[in-house]
Amino acid sequence: MYRSAILGLALIGTTTGLCHAQTWTHFGPPERDFRVIMPAAPSRTTSSDGKCSSYTASADNRLLAVTRCPLDLAQSDTNRRNAVIDRLGDGERSVNDRSDELGLAPGDLLFRVAGQFSAHRFVIQGNLVYELVVQVPEEDGPPRQLAGDFFASFQSGRGLSALPALAARLAPESCTSRGNAFAKRFCEYLTCLVPANQAHPVCAALPRIANH
Repeated sequence: MYRSAILGLALIGTTTGLCHAQTWTHFGPPERDFRVIMPAAPSRTTSSDGKCSSYTASADNRLLAVTRCPLDLAQSDTNRRNAVIDRLGDGERSVNDRSDELGLAPGDLLFRVAGQFSAHRFVIQGNLVYELVVQVPEEDGPPRQLAGDFFASFQSGRGLSALPALAARLAPESCTSRGNAFAKRFCEYLTCLVPANQAHPVCAALPRIANH
């Protein structure tokens, strides 16, 4: 159903400019049905049938995206997984399913395709299904930490003022374990959403995150 809305996520563009070059954003769409951390204000695309919307932001060859669609009760987890494989494998790209070997968490999906790793999580909230996507260059390795942080930053439905559960368990200094500057900066913004952390030197030094 939402193939045309997120087909462009199969390959990361050549957008450049690391964390210091763009405005990080705690983003919520006009519908206010979700919030998530993005490295910039995301672009929005809509499927040809108008039912699905995708919000995509990229920086330094790393892409983060959320796609929202009506929930199809007839579609199983296997159907959704196969739809991701079909989308990623469109054209000449060969999809290597790493979900079992290098999975993130139960139900998450991880693929290697065209020199990239692509991590996916589906979140069902009421009558909507959200697909969360993280795509990174293959040289990053499987994006367990970045994807885990991005997935944890996503909030949907009611209670959007609540803070991500993962952030409440992390301190900003824990972000030094992240494998690259982009993942480290994402982790810092995630942990600094916690009020108790906001006076921390790491949080005080961060450029202010935009709220949309």
